[in-house]
Amino acid sequence: MSEPREIEVLREVLESDREELSGGVRQNARLSRDLTLFWTGPLRDRSGYADEAKLLIRGLRNLGFSVLTHSVKGTPMTGDQSTVPQRERVVSPHHHVVHVVHLAWADPFPSLPADRVIWRTMFETDGLPPSWVQRSWQVDEIWVPSSFNLGTFANAGVPPSKLRVLHQPIDTERFDPARANPLEHLPREAFIFLSVFTWQQRKGWDVLLQAYLEEFSGRESVVLVIRTDRFRRQYHRPSEEIGRLREQFGGEDPPPIFLIPPVTIRDMPRLYASADAFVLASHGEGWGRPLMEAMCMGLPTIGTRWGGSLEFMNEKNSYLVDCELKDVSEAAAAEYPLFSGQRWAQASIEHLRSLMRHVYEDREDAATRGARARREVVARFDVSRIAVDAALNLQVSARAQPDSVGQE
Repeated sequence: MSEPREIEVLREVLESDREELSGGVRQNARLSRDLTLFWTGPLRDRSGYADEAKLLIRGLRNLGFSVLTHSVKGTPMTGDQSTVPQRERVVSPHHHVVHVVHLAWADPFPSLPADRVIWRTMFETDGLPPSWVQRSWQVDEIWVPSSFNLGTFANAGVPPSKLRVLHQPIDTERFDPARANPLEHLPREAFIFLSVFTWQQRKGWDVLLQAYLEEFSGRESVVLVIRTDRFRRQYHRPSEEIGRLREQFGGEDPPPIFLIPPVTIRDMPRLYASADAFVLASHGEGWGRPLMEAMCMGLPTIGTRWGGSLEFMNEKNSYLVDCELKDVSEAAAAEYPLFSGQRWAQASIEHLRSLMRHVYEDREDAATRGARARREVVARFDVSRIAVDAALNLQVSARAQPDSVGQE
């Protein structure tokens, strides 16, 4: 699904401003001078939302924007979902305040006196919970990361005129294979498949483990390294579940699996540099940050052929696993009730097995795709470029409805 035609026309006109916004005169840009951004999000978390928000804030500040921040903790249903304290406006009547709410939940929602409210969010299924659709009518714009969510949000009942696409940024200098040394404590004598995710049903860990255990044996020089943390402590014990699946699918001589806890943000590039390939059999991604990070590090990357990750993954720069849409399971809906009644992708175990085998055996093709992935991610998603796209979105907002700021 594409943006409304009037938004497309405005964007075409405003593309001419890209050079000015990213050039040396950016400090004098009228938009950045007359606008203050107030950014609310989980800025102190280890989540992808936090990393993305901090990169966007940094990029917009580099373009001359004034960005004030307010950090909230936690995730939906579990965290401290505090609200922003009300405060008096201290700017002139001609100065506009835009509140960017960068959150993965719809209620409760932080509030702040502002001319315009932008909700930066994403969702991983083929639809939306009713509460999210209801919330969409109470904000001025919704910035989603991909055309996938542009379609799923509109099909769920979100007004298309409120939807904008802003891709996720990445720090391509930090995630640079030439700058990262492998971690010392991981095995180097074997071919390492790496997977990075939170241990929740959506990430398809059972699919990945079954495919790996059925395809490889302990007689081969291969290992699966999983970096994970628990999504809901009362639901999962990763070590026990790996043991159960090893007994079920591993045969008499199962291949090794290394389960490691989260590493520091600083060491994430080193973790990717320790691997030979990356694999994630997710049921759905609003974007798929670990997939993009792995590709930026030049790793041959295997991911599900569905969802927001198709914004940057294709047949030439990665390996896409065939899938079909399935109803979200009762276990997954119990773990995360917002998924109830939704559908998502079920990756083919047989195709995943064949792709992992191909990457393991055809190192030349894997290296070629990994190198192409690195080039394309750097060219399209570096934080400096996405910050300019965010500024263009703000210009579209300012020009699309100049007489109705905050009136929707």
